[in-house]
Order: sequence, then structure tokens, then C-alpha cells
Amino acid sequence: MERQMSFHGLPAKGVESLWRAQYADHKRKVLNFFGSDRRFCHFVLERDNASKIASFVSPDYDLYPARFEHINRSKSD
Repeated sequence: MERQMSFHGLPAKGVESLWRAQYADHKRKVLNFFGSDRRFCHFVLERDNASKIASFVSPDYDLYPARFEHINRSKSD
């Protein structure tokens, strides 16, 4: 963090804001590039479950969502 603060001339909160903005921009670019491709599965760890992946790969693979569990949950889950 110290190196980033020094490099950008920002306080810690400013660097955090910069990182959030960079992540949002990167995510937007990825979704714009891949989003319309039927081979792309946008899986959101905080929201989606194994059923989404099982459905996505079902033409080629037999996955059983009940065999997957959510481990190491964050406190916000």
C-alpha cells in the first residue's frame, strides 16, 4: 500500500478508490468483450452457486451441484 500511495501521490483511501475504479473498468471491458459469447459464464462467487456452472457445462459434462459445498464463507454470507 505504501508504494502505491507514494507512486500515485494518494492517501490510502485514495488508492483504495483508484483500485475499485480500475477493477470496475476492467470488469466492464471483460463483460463487453466476452459477454455476448455463449461460451462465457459470468460466475459471481458471492451470488451464484454450483447449479449455474452445472447448467452451463451440461451439454458436455454431468456435474451434480449437490456434491459441491460452500466452504470458507465470509462473514457477509
